[in-house]
Amino acid sequence: MVVDIYVNYDCDLSSANIFERLVDIVSKIARGRQAFEIGATPNQLRGIRTKGLECLVCILKCMVEWSKDLYVNPHLQAQVSQPTIVTSSPMITVEKS
Repeated sequence: MVVDIYVNYDCDLSSANIFERLVDIVSKIARGRQAFEIGATPNQLRGIRTKGLECLVCILKCMVEWSKDLYVNPHLQAQVSQPTIVTSSPMITVEKS
């Protein structure tokens, strides 16, 4: 669902940035500003901040999992695209990759 919100509402220039607003609100919760302003106890503040951070981590995990198929590591791509050199002598053939 997180990825669908991002793809359907934040990637379209004419749509509202719902994902951006969601992450902004959750990051404020993780910083504990709203809880502090309403008079939360230190234990409540710690719990709210922890839940906010856990939520941000879950959002990031969703995005990473979704993007795994889209990302091509340039370092691996360079190793794969190097030609194989074959040297032959009358008795030995050596392949280097």
